[in-house]
Amino acid sequence: MTNGIAVPDVAALEALIMQIRGVIAARVVLDTHNLIDEIHVVGSPERSAKQTVRDIESALFVQGRIRVNHKKISLVQLLENTIRPTVERVRLIDIIQSEGPEPICTVTLAIGDRQVQGQYNALAPGITPNQSVAHATINALHQMIMPSNRLELEHIQHQQLGQNEICLALITRTEDDLAESMLGVSIVRKELPTAIARAVLDAVNRRLPYLLGRA
Repeated sequence: MTNGIAVPDVAALEALIMQIRGVIAARVVLDTHNLIDEIHVVGSPERSAKQTVRDIESALFVQGRIRVNHKKISLVQLLENTIRPTVERVRLIDIIQSEGPEPICTVTLAIGDRQVQGQYNALAPGITPNQSVAHATINALHQMIMPSNRLELEHIQHQQLGQNEICLALITRTEDDLAESMLGVSIVRKELPTAIARAVLDAVNRRLPYLLGRA
């Protein structure tokens, strides 16, 4: 708290804005009083600038309970294929959490016509059931991406944002001496394990061209 005002979760708000159709990148800037001062957005021209800005205002108010004047939103529209290659996204197919003395979490993913499975021991020391889903998802992803890239789960967070429950996944990608943090978000619609896996995929799909060696 600062001066009695809760500090907005900038990462969660940026991830929320990224869920809006046509938004490619987003950055939220706070002022010295921890209020939203600026929102910078890069969008594709598939939708009008006015509609995109209205969607951002609505999403922040309905899901984040935050009112933002449209004048604080700066939108630049670029042809999407000029800033990131068009690639297929990794899709979640299934999650199976077996029971018994040695429970295993199995996550099935697909990209195009190819399907892969990743598994993780749900009883691994210090690992929660939610983390086992994220680790199984990452193990499946390692069968798709370039061997030079390694993904590590840094943090899984389940929280309330406005009227919605959301899941945040913080993933670190390492390649040689390079380390990059990637944040993904998913709204919890039915089952929490599904939202966890989708949050991991949301983080990874943003950098998929680099992970597949196509950038």
